[in-house]
Amino acid sequence: MESPATERPRLIDWIGTVPYLLMFGLLLGVSEVVHRLWYLVFKTRGMEKIYLNFLSFVWFLLRLCNVRFTVEGAEKLDTTQRYIILSNHQSSFDIVIIGHVLKQINPKYCAKEELGKRIIGVSFALRETGHALINRDNPKQAIKAIRAYGKQAQAEQASPSIFPEGTRARYGELQEFFPAGAVTLMKAAAELPILPFAIDNSWQLMRFKMFPIPWGVRVKIRICDPIARDTAPRDILIQTHSIIQSTLNEWRGSH
Repeated sequence: MESPATERPRLIDWIGTVPYLLMFGLLLGVSEVVHRLWYLVFKTRGMEKIYLNFLSFVWFLLRLCNVRFTVEGAEKLDTTQRYIILSNHQSSFDIVIIGHVLKQINPKYCAKEELGKRIIGVSFALRETGHALINRDNPKQAIKAIRAYGKQAQAEQASPSIFPEGTRARYGELQEFFPAGAVTLMKAAAELPILPFAIDNSWQLMRFKMFPIPWGVRVKIRICDPIARDTAPRDILIQTHSIIQSTLNEWRGSH
């Protein structure tokens, strides 16, 4: 069996990817027009729902590539509550997964600054609807942006999310959690409980950087038990890492 680094696309991988890319391109264009027209009339009021619906459309478009999602723990989610979402990070599609699965608790994102520039259908919505755009090469700017993001999300009854790994795990292995951003967010939104969120196999969708998207990927998702804010943020971060690692081990049958 080939390693992920040397694996080559199959013909079947292109069968779903071609219509997916065509529909995705069309969706980006429509999203850009809708967001800008909405902003002209209503400003930012209600715009976040349009963006979350856009993410749900992407979720369903992935079915063209025979991608299937298994969601566990949905019954644990109190949709009247808002949380800080701490998730592992395997792929760009993790934003889509969080946006669709947790739509009812109004998730917000902490994204790299580049995503807020010149990406049709995405950048305008990110800039205008309360998401954090951070410069990973400028720690002071990043911490300041995350602090403002946490305070604003808590005030607006949103659920701020962050990937404590800081970058994507290329082959799905859980990496070390870097505390600076997550701890800053927890302090800024001190009233919100923590929602650990585990994702596995989304990295497979990016094996070939979307050209093509592999056919038939099975992605697992778990909404874990919420964590009350009765311990220090760094201890909560350690606990969250352990919960996500245990979940991955369970799914993979490893220790």
